[in-house]
Amino acid sequence: YGDDAGWGLKSRQISADGSQALGDEVLVNDESAGNQETPDVVGLTGGGYVVVWHAGNATKEIALRLFDADMNPTTGTVQANSFDASSQQAPNVDALPDNGFLVTWDSAGADGSGWGYYGQRFLDGVVKDGPELSLTTNFTQNQEQGHLALKPDGSGVVVWRSNHADKKFHTANFQRLTSLSLKSGDETRASAQNTFHAENPRVAMSPDGWFTLVWAESDGDGTGVFSRSYMPTGASLTAEPVRVNQILEGPAERADVIMLPGRRPAVVFQSLIPGKPLWDVYLRILPPLAAPSN
Repeated sequence: YGDDAGWGLKSRQISADGSQALGDEVLVNDESAGNQETPDVVGLTGGGYVVVWHAGNATKEIALRLFDADMNPTTGTVQANSFDASSQQAPNVDALPDNGFLVTWDSAGADGSGWGYYGQRFLDGVVKDGPELSLTTNFTQNQEQGHLALKPDGSGVVVWRSNHADKKFHTANFQRLTSLSLKSGDETRASAQNTFHAENPRVAMSPDGWFTLVWAESDGDGTGVFSRSYMPTGASLTAEPVRVNQILEGPAERADVIMLPGRRPAVVFQSLIPGKPLWDVYLRILPPLAAPSN
């Protein structure tokens, strides 16, 4: 209730060593109708940053606002999505070269069949660079829970959960993008063939284009966290996904991943161990990514 009209968004700078907060909290949104929630943020090459979020107002808006390096707003609230005949949700953002950025989100009905995964490029400032982009090839049923990771040159990978035609199972899929956010190669399934439900896929990428996907997966026996890593060409480093959680009793889910220096994926997730009343958060650092040898 930071804006006195429902949920609002606030930001605060933290020192580089993480030891202290710098300055006061800053209200991000300048429009207060409905709830402002599920934010994402990225620093831009020009020194400022952009915040994106879901604005729960009548326009079903994916909103954004730009700030300079001192947390001063340089724009008002801008609507990222052009299609607004139905619900939009789950925005993410990553930086492009020359102070640009790419916003992605889940869009209901834009592809004519349930949820689809869309994006919009922005040039320096809030100038849209072309129309909305459909980031998937398959439009049947639902493509949702999207996430993205970009290299410094703007090329990268988007991931999402795909609902198969019989609606009985979900898979984690990805699509590589060029520096112009165009599709490169084929849409690819990362999760195993026998997956029942893959949930909340996330992706991290090294500056030279190696990438790792993580997701939670129900295989009929419980829920675990799995990963799969790829070379810049999109070739998988393993024949099948690799389980991340080493404690197999109880569910593990809600995974996220970043890429540490040296192409080392760091995965965090929550797990509920039998006999414990509350969830714990776990971290596992995976081996450095490298081409498989004979």
